[in-house]
Amino acid sequence: MQLIKAEAITPHAIDECKALVALGDQHEDIAIRVIWEDFDDLASGNMHVFLAYEQDTLIGFLAMETYSSAQAEVSGVVHPDHRRQGVFRGLLAGAKDECVRRGIPRMLLICDVRSQSGKAFVEAIGAIYHTSEYRMDLTTLNTPMHYNPQLMVREARREDVDTLVSILVTGFGNYTEDDVREAIAQDIQTGARKFYVAFLDNMMIGTLNVTDMQDSLGIYGFVVLPDYRGQGYGRQILARTIELTRQTHQEPIFLEVETQNANALGLYESLGFEQTGCYDYYGKLVRSAD
Repeated sequence: MQLIKAEAITPHAIDECKALVALGDQHEDIAIRVIWEDFDDLASGNMHVFLAYEQDTLIGFLAMETYSSAQAEVSGVVHPDHRRQGVFRGLLAGAKDECVRRGIPRMLLICDVRSQSGKAFVEAIGAIYHTSEYRMDLTTLNTPMHYNPQLMVREARREDVDTLVSILVTGFGNYTEDDVREAIAQDIQTGARKFYVAFLDNMMIGTLNVTDMQDSLGIYGFVVLPDYRGQGYGRQILARTIELTRQTHQEPIFLEVETQNANALGLYESLGFEQTGCYDYYGKLVRSAD
């Protein structure tokens, strides 16, 4: 078996990874979580792909995001015929070395709740359950009856970045200001994500981004400042962003939300999102990742 850390990844290699994910999905009737658009971000050093080959045939891969300096998010798959042979442990060892090099103390392994092989692996390595997220897909958008005329939603501009960074750091405690600023700069440069910002009386009160995944659109990084929550602004901001997105894109829209976030779940369901999947996150300290 040959293990490789991809410094760059070819379209052919991505197709091989996608075929392997499709096989893994079919084998267990699951949906392995991989954000393929992030594979374009290898040059930034925030996305890492590890490949396992057996006689020139791809038998496994691991994708790791390191946008946060506090933790790395890990997902991947091994060919069903090559499981329980140490393939994913080998890939994870490479990911651990990268985390050590970057000073990241913890990895979060993402596992579809229906994956028996995934659960067996995280149990075998002693990973600890951290949280769960639902995947929710938009069926029919239930537009709010009323939009506050003082609320404006538009695409973010470069002059918005400082305030945008501040709002995102407020909303996501696992990311530092440097983490967020670097990620936004990369996204603006590559066009990987389109950021939207919301203003009330000319003050920025919220943001979210839309990631084009070719066959679908993912909504991420949705934050409304604490003082403006519970007043209907979140619903209006999300609905308006979807309306703006629909002007140029017709692909299915989805988002992810923590299963314990009752307020957000209610908001998304009221707009027409339905639960279609669930992922568990398991934490593993890097120093004991072997």
